[in-house]
Amino acid sequence: MLMLSLGFSDLIILHRESHGVLYMNHARGIPFDPIEINELREKVVSGSLKLPPKEGQIAHHPFKQHFLFSLVGKYTITLLLLRDPPPSITRDVLQNFGVRFESRWTQEVQEIYTTLLGDLEVFHKDTPTRPNLDKLVSEIFHLELVEPFQLGPAGNGAVLSGVQKKVWNMAEEMARENPRFYLRDLYYGCAECFSPSQNRSAIAKAIYDLTVQNFFLSTSANLPR
Repeated sequence: MLMLSLGFSDLIILHRESHGVLYMNHARGIPFDPIEINELREKVVSGSLKLPPKEGQIAHHPFKQHFLFSLVGKYTITLLLLRDPPPSITRDVLQNFGVRFESRWTQEVQEIYTTLLGDLEVFHKDTPTRPNLDKLVSEIFHLELVEPFQLGPAGNGAVLSGVQKKVWNMAEEMARENPRFYLRDLYYGCAECFSPSQNRSAIAKAIYDLTVQNFFLSTSANLPR
């Protein structure tokens, strides 16, 4: 899951009938290119992006430097942009998201351009029985791992070894330059500096394990969206 989270760039949901943008979530810490997003939407509108032929199916497309997946639902088209090669779980995660989104917001999607007068805030509001769409996206794609992190107290005096020790040392170096850092920068820094024989999945696992053990703590609660 860490690899999917670190590679996350954009999630875009289009209204299937009108192709209007219903929702978009962009990863913090990487440049946002609205022209690129508009170009992607235009490819859907023109039909040059070959979407899956049947509801519930997922297609994988080349798109510039990204890895693009499309999911066709009953009422929506969901586009997932990744900056890195997709892990094996990508299709399952996207499928899970599509099912949960359309089941929870069926009425809103159907009425967005009629009764709701195009008010997209409906997807960003909590209700007594349902958290908002931003929270669902964060939950399914583990976007807390995309937020800035800092060194946690668990590292004080801890005895680490192997890949975890190497990762921790790299994190300490990064934190000396800036106390807030991104796990993706830590991952790529480790991948570049460690020996070529070092398995990248082992680096990702070490980062994830250290995060779970509070060696790295998210700072997102103190930062504006």
